[in-house]
Amino acid sequence: MDKQVQKFREHNNSLLPKWYKWELHFLMNLVLFLFFFAIGVKKIDWYSILTPLYLLAAIFIWGLIEYAIHRFILHGNVFSFLHFKKEHTIYHHTFFDEKNMNMQSAHDLNRTLLRPIDIFSVLALNFCLSMLLSGVLGVKGAAYIYLGGIIYLFLYECLHALTHYYRGKNTFLNGIKEHHRKHHIKETMNQYNFAVVFPFIDQVFMTFDKKGIR
Repeated sequence: MDKQVQKFREHNNSLLPKWYKWELHFLMNLVLFLFFFAIGVKKIDWYSILTPLYLLAAIFIWGLIEYAIHRFILHGNVFSFLHFKKEHTIYHHTFFDEKNMNMQSAHDLNRTLLRPIDIFSVLALNFCLSMLLSGVLGVKGAAYIYLGGIIYLFLYECLHALTHYYRGKNTFLNGIKEHHRKHHIKETMNQYNFAVVFPFIDQVFMTFDKKGIR
């Protein structure tokens, strides 16, 4: 591992509270997902054959939203004062660069998973948004958007963690990992490969890094 990255990781870990445990971090995030999911799950007509299609559409919509946030806010020139932008663009991209993508242990999930306060904030905003949309889409329509957002964020957290942990031979997971590795190339991280769950979105918007060699 690069000495500079190793030094940063050691410094980062030294700043964590003594009570920090990755298991607690993971459990708190999971509880938040289950809590917010339970709020909206009863508003969905699970017996309708169209429900899977509506949910898939909602998940994809959130994929587009996440792509836009990742590209234009986290790696853009706006809202530079936001703390989570600094957390992502500086800390996460220093903790993991294109040559040092893997976690050394599960403890490094502290720089891979969103913090519980971030998970709560995103899901709470999703809830508020669905309440506003219910006036336009109706309660059921808004519920699909709401649950789609929760499912998408869960998928994002899982796949993003795997891009920094997985070392197997599965073609799909290695493809996701390689796509994200190219995003961590420091010289071009503000230009390419912003999508994690749906990498093809980068091809649609011409932000796909074909070479990834610097």
